[in-house]
Amino acid sequence: MKYQLLVALLFVLISCVKSDLLLKYIQFEYDIEKCSKQSSSSDFMTGGGSFGEEIKRVGGFIDSNGSDDSSDESCDNDEYNSITYIKLNQCGIFGGLYTMFQINYNDGTIVKETYSESTCNETSPVTEIIKLFQCFDDCKTGPYLYSISDTGDLEIPKGTFVSVYYDGVPCNGWKNDFIQIQYFPLNKCMTTGMQTSYMYTCNSTNYELIISNRYNCYPESTSYRRTNTEIECFGKQNLEICYN
Repeated sequence: MKYQLLVALLFVLISCVKSDLLLKYIQFEYDIEKCSKQSSSSDFMTGGGSFGEEIKRVGGFIDSNGSDDSSDESCDNDEYNSITYIKLNQCGIFGGLYTMFQINYNDGTIVKETYSESTCNETSPVTEIIKLFQCFDDCKTGPYLYSISDTGDLEIPKGTFVSVYYDGVPCNGWKNDFIQIQYFPLNKCMTTGMQTSYMYTCNSTNYELIISNRYNCYPESTSYRRTNTEIECFGKQNLEICYN
C-alpha cells in the first residue's frame, strides 16, 4: 500500500513538471529453459500453465501477485527483445489491435483500452488495468514491463531496427508527431513462446527480417526485405530506419 501511494504521489509530481509523458513498454528476452519446463506440466498455449497462473486477470485487472518470485529477476537485465514508446491518450496499433493507453494518477496504474475499429471511439472497449513498474512473466512472448518516460528523454540506441508509426502525417518531426516508436536489436536471434524465432539484419541497401520455425533463427520459412531503408517513409504513416 505504501508503495502504491508513493507511485501515485510520484505521478502527480511528474504530471506537474513534464507535459508530454510517454508509456515505455519493454519486452525482455524469452527464457526457453524456464518456459519449456512450465509448459511440459500444462498447456500454456490454451491459457493454463505458466501464463494463466502467473498473471491473474480479475474483472479486467491484471495482477501479478500470483507470479513466481523469480519474475522480477526476469526484467532485471539489459537483454531486451524490443522497446516501445507510446503516446498516451492516442489511438494506435499495439499487439496488432487498436489500443489507447491512459495513466490513472490516483493509484499509479495504466488503463489499456482495446477497440475493434481504427478510431477508438467505441463506447465499450475491452479495458485492462495494468500496474506500472511491475514485471510480468509471460511464457507466450517473454517477460515484459511498463514504465513511464518523457519525449525529452527519448533516445534510440545504435545497432537497432526502428519502426515509427504516425497519425496520418508525413514522416517528419518524429519526436512531435509519432504515436508509437518501437525498436529491436540488430543481429540478435529472438525467440517466442510459439517455438519460433526471428532476427533483424541491415546493410547499406536493405533490411531483412528472418523468421524461423526453430529457436536458432535458421531462415527456413519467411524473410522480408525492403530496399533503401536507411530512411524510408511508406504509406505516409510509417518510417523504418536501420540505425547503425
